[in-house]
Amino acid sequence: MSGSGGSRDDGYSATPARVTPSKPGAGGGGSGAGGDPDPCDIVETAALNSLQPGAVGALKVGDILTVNLNRSGPNPVVEVLGPGGQRVGALTHRGHVRIIGCIDQGRAYVAVVLSIRGGAVEVRIEPA
Repeated sequence: MSGSGGSRDDGYSATPARVTPSKPGAGGGGSGAGGDPDPCDIVETAALNSLQPGAVGALKVGDILTVNLNRSGPNPVVEVLGPGGQRVGALTHRGHVRIIGCIDQGRAYVAVVLSIRGGAVEVRIEPA
């Protein structure tokens, strides 16, 4: 007899193989069998800091920029690079430490330009 209170006999396998629920939409986002969300599946909005005026002048809303980890100084810096590889600015927002850890794990990110207002540039950071 199978009950509805989370018993092991609920149609899911206890093996580590990937399991697909029998009803469409019943899954938890497709991140695997019962796993937590991927902490490196980052999508967030942030303002660029330490802007390079010449590089900012060439940007357009919708441009896709590269997020790069620069370790040349005493602390790692999350840089945002323009199409030609020139530094546009840096990310020092609340989530930048998590991005550093994820880049160290081999993840890659892009920054999509959402708005340019005077000397302020807002981007959406997302997986590449």
